[in-house]
Amino acid sequence: MRVLVIGAGISGLARGVRLKRAGIDDFRILDAEDGLGGTWRVNTYPGAAVYIASTIFQFGFRTHPWRRTHATQDEVLEYLAQVAKEQGLEPHFNDPTWPGLPEFRGPVMHTQQWQHDVDLSGRRVAVVGVGSSSVQVVPAIAPVAESVHIFMREPGWVLPKGGPALRRLRASALDSPLVPPAGAHA
Repeated sequence: MRVLVIGAGISGLARGVRLKRAGIDDFRILDAEDGLGGTWRVNTYPGAAVYIASTIFQFGFRTHPWRRTHATQDEVLEYLAQVAKEQGLEPHFNDPTWPGLPEFRGPVMHTQQWQHDVDLSGRRVAVVGVGSSSVQVVPAIAPVAESVHIFMREPGWVLPKGGPALRRLRASALDSPLVPPAGAHA
């Protein structure tokens, strides 16, 4: 295997599409949950829906006739499954077994099921991913942990919290789709 994509949510699917477009077919998409969807598979609470307009929550190469202005969890999963099928990603999904995880003796947790009884003081901590949860949890645990190692796919997601004013960011960067339409240069 040439590439391992960690996470089968929106960013993981986007990375899979980019790999296929680059002619790389020797990759796996691995998620802690069974199947695709990431957070959208796990969060099944009543009223689970996107917090921004549905049209912003889609890939630039694949629009969707959303049923609501703020798509519900089941519609997001349906959309992601359609994208995975259309883009030929289904054979690339792998079971959630991480190499070496069965031998690891320390605590393992996901931010969605935080174990508040685990004391991270003086411990070496590994964080997988640099999404919104990581940006919140890493600064909170860094002062007490011996060390924090972050494993990421895209360093572009890492911005300092309380960073530059929005008006100073280039508008084109905000308008760029996660995966540009076919034929567009990334």
